[in-house]
Amino acid sequence: LERPAAEALARVAQKLRPLGYGLLIHDAYRPWYVTKIFWDATPPDKKIFVADPQQGSRHNRGCAVDLTLYDFKTGTPVVMTGGYDEMSERSYAFYPGGTS
Repeated sequence: LERPAAEALARVAQKLRPLGYGLLIHDAYRPWYVTKIFWDATPPDKKIFVADPQQGSRHNRGCAVDLTLYDFKTGTPVVMTGGYDEMSERSYAFYPGGTS
């Protein structure tokens, strides 16, 4: 990861710890060819959820991560409204269907 991204993750992790949560990173740096594979495999109506390889991805530049939270007590991931890599409106950052 680029230093600013790594430092931001460290700050978030420190703030989550007293609340009983940690960060579970699914994916970070991603080579361009993987972005192209994702793009080619994604149906046209779902391409809004993947980076266009012609423009590159923040993952390609070490500036993005795919993550979730986990509960320190149980060691299990926190249930989110959308699943990992789910391509639906439930994956939008401001999806109104959450419970927390």
